[in-house]
Amino acid sequence: MKSRAGRGFTFEELRVAGIPKNLALTIGIADDHRRKNCSSEGLQANIQRRLKTHKNKLIIFTRHART
Repeated sequence: MKSRAGRGFTFEELRVAGIPKNLALTIGIADDHRRKNCSSEGLQANIQRRLKTHKNKLIIFTRHART
């Protein structure tokens, strides 16, 4: 059976991945308040496979150059 990726991430998934909620919204990671974590396997899969790979691919530019 094919697994669905879903709409967004739970607050716990973001917390365990080390991404604050406000930062997640600014870099394009959706927060879905309706989802619940039913199993620890699904939680770890979302963190490792989706959140951490997305975070590693990001290139974040600062608004002001530091001198």
